[in-house]
Amino acid sequence: MRFCRLLLFFPLLACTRAEVSSTEEHASGLAAQRIVVLGPSTSANLYAMGQGHRVVGVSDYCTVSGAQNTARIGGLADPSLERIVALNPDLILTQGKIPLVEQLCADSDLPFHAFATDTLQEWHDEVSWLGEELGVTKEADALNAKMAEGLASFKNQTEGSPTVLLVIFRNEDEASKIMAAGDRGFLNELLLAAGGQNVLLGSDRDYFDLNEERLLHAAPDLIFEFNTSAREEDRAELNTKALAVWKRDFPSLPATKSGRIFTLIGEDLLIPGPNMLATAEQMQRLLNVK
Repeated sequence: MRFCRLLLFFPLLACTRAEVSSTEEHASGLAAQRIVVLGPSTSANLYAMGQGHRVVGVSDYCTVSGAQNTARIGGLADPSLERIVALNPDLILTQGKIPLVEQLCADSDLPFHAFATDTLQEWHDEVSWLGEELGVTKEADALNAKMAEGLASFKNQTEGSPTVLLVIFRNEDEASKIMAAGDRGFLNELLLAAGGQNVLLGSDRDYFDLNEERLLHAAPDLIFEFNTSAREEDRAELNTKALAVWKRDFPSLPATKSGRIFTLIGEDLLIPGPNMLATAEQMQRLLNVK
């Protein structure tokens, strides 16, 4: 299984639980027109609200198709301060604390805001903040409503609540060094909305390394493996390879015995942005595969 691209998102996963910091001392009353965004989810939100024309710089890992020609300014762990300054921004947005950028903004008196977005409520709050800050509350409200209505539509569409292991990463050729999604964060919430139950309830963690003993004790009914670099036409082959690996390494798991091990595909799977609804839809479809 090709998990390499997932590693690009780990800095984002590590930062989304960070404490929000802000140096918003501007009070001109004018909405920003030149926004630099370090955080793929925030970029996606802005474009979904029809505000992509204000974005002049994005993270190297931005996945928005409309931002293909927008200046890249590095990642959360390695932002280019020179490129940021050269873009002459009037607002800088980040996900989590990025001390270098925060200090740059303080020294240059640049408006700055850091989000800590890893739950559906935090995503809702981020979209609302952007709407207020940019004077587009109607667009923000519409985006929030679309998400809420979409997730609500899943209710009672699946039979029972099968337990699911959400595998963010594992070794390609064996079921080892497994990173799983716990019961904190938007992935757990999307699974619940889709009709599943996280097998790691009680973990009180967002993402963590899963050891063999806990895996065997959890005994998931299904296993979802995340792949952000695969194509839809790769799905059948990935599912076959994954099942073979799990059957060899953990043949006693209910998911292995039933053959209910599936690949989730999409470059935005790990991003708490507008495409979360598509991720939940994919989860629900796979929950119903017998």
